[in-house]
Amino acid sequence: MRRTRIVRTGVRRERGFTLIEVMIAIGIITVGSLGILAMQSATIRGNAEARQMSMATQRTRTWMDRLERDALRWNLAGAQPANREPTLFLDHVTAPTATPVFVAPTPVTESTGALMRSGASFAGLDVEDEDGPVYCTHIELTWAVQGELIRARVRTTFHRQTGTQFALSTQCASNAEAITADLASATPSFRAVTATTMLRWRPL
Repeated sequence: MRRTRIVRTGVRRERGFTLIEVMIAIGIITVGSLGILAMQSATIRGNAEARQMSMATQRTRTWMDRLERDALRWNLAGAQPANREPTLFLDHVTAPTATPVFVAPTPVTESTGALMRSGASFAGLDVEDEDGPVYCTHIELTWAVQGELIRARVRTTFHRQTGTQFALSTQCASNAEAITADLASATPSFRAVTATTMLRWRPL
């Protein structure tokens, strides 16, 4: 009997990546990295705007509280300005037939030394216009019921990062009309938070 031995031999060839495959992999990684960076940038902008909106809302609430406290000094019914003379902010109420407009509240320093200004810093603290406010608060006072009930609208604005009217944000005491016009434009440079409350006289 003849024995036949079959020897199997295998040739194993090591094969690397071609230049085209490397370039494609680099391209995919680059596109993915750019997408992640763009998403991170959008997240940072969104967080910054959310913080500004939150601070503007808080600032609006602060001024609504101030007006409600100020209404406690309105102790005589009637539309005459003299009836609201003890108040700090309610003496300038627009007539029912007039077009209501936003104006800067009168700057006041309380007996405690605390400032009450239309402008606020990045942290939401009252500041003078010379200190470069970040937020501007304006109020609109109109009669809801003549001599009895005042409708108060409070608006706090802040400058958008993509806007072009940044100089307006540093003139809170005099820019109410200009900001109102900007907000009504097709491409506003400001964002605003507006709230409304009712103020009634309180007998002594």
